[in-house]
Amino acid sequence: MQSPQTGYVHFDEASEERSDTIPLLENFCFVLALFRSRISESVLEGKMLLEKLLFFEVDGNFPLYLHEYPLCKDRDFSLQLLPVFHWLLTDFRSALGDPLALRLEMLIGRILSHSYKMHAQRPLSKSSEFRLKSYFQPQAVPLWIPSSPEEWAEALISLQIAPASLNGVGLLEQALELWHPQLCTYIGVQHYHRSEPKTTLFDLLMGHYYGRYSSRALKDIRVHLLSSMIQPFGRFSGQMQKELPCHVLTQDALKPYALYWGNEEKLHSFIIEPHGAHCKVVREPDQIMCTVTLPSNPPADNQDRIEFSFFTSLSSKQDILIQGTKATTFQCRDLIELCSTDLKLSIEIELVHGEGKFFGHLLRSNRPSQTGKNLKYETYDWQIALRTIRRSEECVLKAIIKNVPTK
Repeated sequence: MQSPQTGYVHFDEASEERSDTIPLLENFCFVLALFRSRISESVLEGKMLLEKLLFFEVDGNFPLYLHEYPLCKDRDFSLQLLPVFHWLLTDFRSALGDPLALRLEMLIGRILSHSYKMHAQRPLSKSSEFRLKSYFQPQAVPLWIPSSPEEWAEALISLQIAPASLNGVGLLEQALELWHPQLCTYIGVQHYHRSEPKTTLFDLLMGHYYGRYSSRALKDIRVHLLSSMIQPFGRFSGQMQKELPCHVLTQDALKPYALYWGNEEKLHSFIIEPHGAHCKVVREPDQIMCTVTLPSNPPADNQDRIEFSFFTSLSSKQDILIQGTKATTFQCRDLIELCSTDLKLSIEIELVHGEGKFFGHLLRSNRPSQTGKNLKYETYDWQIALRTIRRSEECVLKAIIKNVPTK
């Protein structure tokens, strides 16, 4: 990622390929990583790079990429950089030297002034306001419960740079409840990168705490670079076991249910995709019951007529059977079986209210939460899709999902 010609880290998250763009966040994190190596040559390189990067400040903020200077597209971007400057001053003041340390202290003051000014004009995002007030105004920290692994990482990093008077134990305990130590995954709604969940700083924070990392977390170079901002919370001692497979029921109408299984080497998942329908998911002792109320206006002939789907990870060790045989289509009330080495699911869909004719398809696709540049040409999921042929305005479907014991 570091260019031998410029000395900067070159990266563009959207491209997933080699890029000539120079992002400020990754480069400031690289500076902190060089200091944290405590190798004299690396520290000297870090100081030189830091001095060059500081020239791109614009009144307490920075551009996202060097070539955008002096345009700052993200009004609270400098708050993302605040942990870097905090740890440089806290841990490496003597290595910085008085002139550079003073520059950072004055910069932090301008960042805080800029952030409060932006917040007065229009409220900052919840994560940015939490970081701003955790750092400078702990008595006024807003009540905020993060809703994604990215937000949980932001919150925990904010707590690490906050004054000791701000007790973050409660938030840390909530974060631990949302981590599955055997599967090494966040328990909740998350984005996917190809066949597994997208790696975030939350993966590294929890991996260090439990002493166990997923294989995917050890491969993401960008996340490793950003991890220079985080400090360990200590380590867990004892046996921590959670339910396997892991059922996730959420309040998110777009992603109401997910099922995770596998191990830290390979994680598999199964999700419900309502496609805009109202979906109520109830977990019963031996099954998951999903009641789907379709929109009152049936799709027109020229619209996508898939109104309900399941997605599951594409795997060579997994088969999907229709009525006991391999097939690519199904009808309502057909038995659909998802068979893998350590999990077997049975799915049955039926119309319980209204009139209609539906046709099911098994096809390779990508779930809506999938991220990546070349999704038009690559697929990482199986989609079990129910297509509407015709139906009445009021239609309710019921899907029963059972975990069948494997022999």
